[in-house]
Amino acid sequence: MKIKSIVNLLPMLVLFLVFTGCKKHDHALDITIEQISTAVNEVGTETGTFTTSGEINTSGTFVMEVMLVGLDSFYCSDKLITSHGSFTASLKCSATTNTGVWTVVSGTGQYSALQGGGSLTMAYPPGVVGIETLTGTVFLGR
Repeated sequence: MKIKSIVNLLPMLVLFLVFTGCKKHDHALDITIEQISTAVNEVGTETGTFTTSGEINTSGTFVMEVMLVGLDSFYCSDKLITSHGSFTASLKCSATTNTGVWTVVSGTGQYSALQGGGSLTMAYPPGVVGIETLTGTVFLGR
């Protein structure tokens, strides 16, 4: 009777070990991205440089497609390019409050499984098109 019970439980134990062994072990990474727009063209494409700080430290260039929605809102597709890959974020911003939210929508290379997002602020100091500061939490995944 005891052996029969053990034999019946064995397949369940094997399945448990297989599925828990394949489980992703992601952990949240705090990140701040500062991007400085240095050029904008007539169709609303901004370009410039960015740096990240927090638990992911990298830098590179970006291309951001800006679309005005209504009188107050901007929707942007923001591609950040590094030597290890790139990732694209969707930004939704308010021109009235100079704030918004961002979400990672895709990635390549080292960032192919990147997920996450957060909040952002926009500033317009003299000498640059604009500065966006994105803060939040991301997951690198596997």
